Amino acid sequence: MVQYIVTPWMYRHELLDVREQFYPGIPGHAGDGVKEAIRRVLMWTERGNCPCIVESTALLWSAILDEERDDGSATVHYTIKSAYTTALIR
Repeated sequence: MVQYIVTPWMYRHELLDVREQFYPGIPGHAGDGVKEAIRRVLMWTERGNCPCIVESTALLWSAILDEERDDGSATVHYTIKSAYTTALIR
């Protein structure tokens, strides 16, 4: 009997492309494709069956990008802290 694995991406190379966008090979450097990768993972979570590790990675990158544009206000600081916490708890 054939067992199917349901994934939110259509082809494996889509997942590999997102991995390359999150980790472009340069340590400590967010590539230009990170925002696109976050959007794609958001789409996958809407489809369902997105692995928690993929979603957590997108949440962490989103928090990192938010922290880079932090204007110093207490509200933004709290929001960023909450984003990190949510990503780690996932």
